[in-house]
Order: sequence, then structure tokens, then C-alpha cells
Amino acid sequence: MVFRSGRTEGRRTIQWLDAAGTRESLGAEPASYLFPRLSPDGNRLALRMSEGAGSDIWVHDLQRGGRARLTSGAALNSWPVWTPDGRYVVFQGTGGMFWTRADGAGEPRPLTQSKTSHVPSSFTPDGTRLAFTELTSSGGAKIWTVPVASASLELRAGEPELFLEISTVFSFAAFSPDGRWLAYADAESGSYEVYFGLFRTTAAKYRSPTTGG
Repeated sequence: MVFRSGRTEGRRTIQWLDAAGTRESLGAEPASYLFPRLSPDGNRLALRMSEGAGSDIWVHDLQRGGRARLTSGAALNSWPVWTPDGRYVVFQGTGGMFWTRADGAGEPRPLTQSKTSHVPSSFTPDGTRLAFTELTSSGGAKIWTVPVASASLELRAGEPELFLEISTVFSFAAFSPDGRWLAYADAESGSYEVYFGLFRTTAAKYRSPTTGG
């Protein structure tokens, strides 16, 4: 029998990767990290770190070296997404999506409420609309976009609009830098492929010229 001691299962390190393929450690200790997302200015990193049965959203300050804990141990704290101004982080939680201040001040507040999973993925460049995925009972998902307003130091969501229903669970929907296009993943061909279409219409749908993605 061969075994490894030290309870290292599931632990990962955080590293930079440059265009030449060179890797450089960020210096954080190995842990159960998932869903890393850089802030718009590139100076902070939001991610999920699991401990025991719970998981939390943390923000690492890449310039000063400190970190802030944004949530408090719920099992579904996942998929952090920055607002374009870098002031807030939206994430998946139990019962919908939540938002909180990126500096760790204040408590998370609900943005949407649902009995199914809402997974945020991308804001438009002006921060006025958020793309998210809702899981369906058929084993697929729906890609929605919802208007988001920032007023009185809080975020408020409007009425969601359906963009597309897909056959898979994870869409990874992402707005283009000009906000005109929405890219997403689907497996309608039998394997995952990357598609993109004009936002607000799915009449013209394009598939990226790859063999899976």
C-alpha cells in the first residue's frame, strides 16, 4: 500500500503565469482554493477557500500582502465576480446571489433570491448588467442577464431577462470588452464547445473554430 501523509488532498497553490509560460508563486500557503478572479485593476484576487464543511470568499491584496474574509462559512459561497469599479464582489450563495463590499466591511446582502442555484459570471463593462446561470431540473441551465444599479452604497437587481437555455450545467457566460457580445460554453454537439452571440439576441450564434473548449 502506498499513501501520502499530511492531509494535503485538494490543496492547491496560487501562481502567476506569464505569456512565456513562466510560473511564479504568489506566496500564499497551499489550501483548497477555487474560482480565482482578479480585480479590474489587477491588484486584488478574489477566490473561494474551503475549510472543513464550509467555504468562504476571500480577497487577497497582491500589493500589500494581506487578505480579507468576505463571508462566514456557508457551504455554497462560490463563484466570486467583481463589479467593474472594484468596490463590490457578487457571489453564489444559498438561496441566490449575494453582494458584499470588497474591503470586507459590512455583511453580505442578497442580490437575487431563488430556490435553484444562481451562478454569477460576468458584468458588462459599465456594470449595469450581470450575466448569471440558473440550473434547471432537466440537467441543463438557463443563461440570464439582470440589470444592476448601484445607489446609496448598495447593489440592487432588476428583473432578469433570459438570454438562452443550454444543455449543460456550466455556461461560463462572459461579456466582451465592449459589452456587445456574450460568449458561453455548451455541449449541444456532444462535447463542450465555445459559442458567442450578440447580446439581446440569439438569432446569430457562432461557434469558435476549435475542437472543444
